[in-house]
Amino acid sequence: MSLRQKALCALGAALLAAAGAGPAMAAGTVYSDTLTSNGETRSFTYHQPSGTMTDKPLVIALHGAGNSGAGFMNGATEGVWNDLSEDRKFWVVYPDGEEIGTGTHFWNSCNKATVSGDTDMDGAPDDGGFDPSTYNTGSLDDVQFISDLIDWFDTNKGIDTDRVYVYGSSDGGFMTLRLARELTGAFKAFAPAISSQYEFNECADPNSSTLQSGGRQMLFLYGDADSYVTTSAGCVSPPATTDCNGGRIEAMSDAIDYWKTQFGVDSSGSETAQANPVGLDFTRQYWTDHSRSSNLVLRVVRVDTGGHTVPGNVQNSWLARVVYQLGWRNLDINHIETTADFFGL
Repeated sequence: MSLRQKALCALGAALLAAAGAGPAMAAGTVYSDTLTSNGETRSFTYHQPSGTMTDKPLVIALHGAGNSGAGFMNGATEGVWNDLSEDRKFWVVYPDGEEIGTGTHFWNSCNKATVSGDTDMDGAPDDGGFDPSTYNTGSLDDVQFISDLIDWFDTNKGIDTDRVYVYGSSDGGFMTLRLARELTGAFKAFAPAISSQYEFNECADPNSSTLQSGGRQMLFLYGDADSYVTTSAGCVSPPATTDCNGGRIEAMSDAIDYWKTQFGVDSSGSETAQANPVGLDFTRQYWTDHSRSSNLVLRVVRVDTGGHTVPGNVQNSWLARVVYQLGWRNLDINHIETTADFFGL
């Protein structure tokens, strides 16, 4: 396992520790299952609410690098997706990315090798940036897996296929953006968090007409003090490493402009400060809504002084904030709940 993989595995553990015990798990039942996709056995965990659940929405929640679906459910999301699943009656599933190292999973997102001879943002010449031979982000067809997962829920659970949503944070956020590009029509809305746009991108652009049909929307969240996925162009890399093997990202402003273009935004939007009831978290949320024909299609959430973490209920520990450099977590509004509200669930 490379230095970067070890650092990302440590990050996954830190994210779990940062979340704390969290609230008591909701009623309903948690199951683990598998399906076959492209000849590979793929695993997932899901929460089934109590009561009759035919013709209900589905949320796909994608974990970060080095984590797992079950770990994401119980740790980084603080169990909130399951609570909302029970209260509002929708399915939520936590698929596993490709397992690379025992219990650590990664998504095959859109980063690709940079041009040979290029000089990385870290100043190391000729290492070519992202290199699949030294850092494996997964080689399986995860787009097909997610498509097959939706089909599995349609066949076995009778979901409402017109109301399928995807949320992902960190590595899961990058995968969410891949799905927005390559499996656009399968989803009603997308919610990538603490992720960005790869500069060297192997994914196709989305079909903008599909993206702009069916009332589709995107909720995009980032922290402007994120040490892992920075707001400026550079390397996707834990602070403990000095390579660019995770790929290079565009500036956050460029990533947002890209999706504004894809959604056909016809208004510039204005940033609005949200309520700040918990001042001692040293952060504050600012929302910018972008519309097309007076309909909200893209909301950008900027967490002022926020780190590589999403707004939640429990502050990051000193270990997570300082040693792993995850930074401060905003406690004003729980991002899982506001995502569910944005989805209309």
